[in-house]
Order: sequence, then structure tokens, then C-alpha cells
Amino acid sequence: MWELMTQGGLLMWPILLCSVLALALAIERMLYLRRERFFPSEFINDVESKIGNGQLDEALNVCRENGSALAELMATAIVNRGQNRELLKVMIEEVGQQVAIKLERYLPVLSTIAAVTPLLGLLGTVAGMIEAFSVISQEGV
Repeated sequence: MWELMTQGGLLMWPILLCSVLALALAIERMLYLRRERFFPSEFINDVESKIGNGQLDEALNVCRENGSALAELMATAIVNRGQNRELLKVMIEEVGQQVAIKLERYLPVLSTIAAVTPLLGLLGTVAGMIEAFSVISQEGV
């Protein structure tokens, strides 16, 4: 592996850095977006039972203590339960958009890495071909 890196030239190092960074961000997103974090079954059962028993204030407290994305959406629905359906829908959509921003963190960085790294590889290939043709022109075929 080390031999391939040294033979690959100067542009192999930024490509390696991009690869390591992309892998680290992918692992971070994978750990952050675990199903248990967004749909905790114990939380869902607890809130459903409290709402079923008419204990809306207790259900709201459970939502606020949990802090998951689903809890934020459910808390918004509980707090605004007296509003008309369209207004409630708008409020939940706004909270959903805020939650989506948290979920999409680092995606622009991954997108940039995915766009730039192949171009670095192509640049390295072109630089290698120029070097090879330079040697051929000096030494002959």
C-alpha cells in the first residue's frame, strides 16, 4: 500500500485524505442516524399509553425529556392540538424541516468530496501522461 502511494505521485495524498475524511463522515452519519435514536420503541409505547389515558401533559413532558426527532414532532402536535388541521400541519412541517437540517449535516461535505476526488484522480493521470510523454520526447521510443 505504501509503495502504491509513493509511486502514485503527489496527488495521491489529497485523494487519500479525501477518502479518510469521507469514511469518517460516513461512519459518523451511520452512528448518528441509528433507528433507535429516531424511533425509540420504549418512548413510543410510553407516549401512546399516556395519550390513550388522556395524560397529555405527561406525554408532553416525556417528549421534551426524550429529545429525539420524533419527540420534537410529537411535542409540537401535542402543544398545538387545539389548532385547526391545516395550521397544525404547517407547524409540524416547520419542525420537520428543522429536524431535517440536523439529519442532513455533513452531506454537502460528502457531496463535495465525491465530486472533487475523481477529478484529482484524473488530474493525476493527466500529469502522469505528460511526464511519460516528456520522458519519451527526451529519450526517444
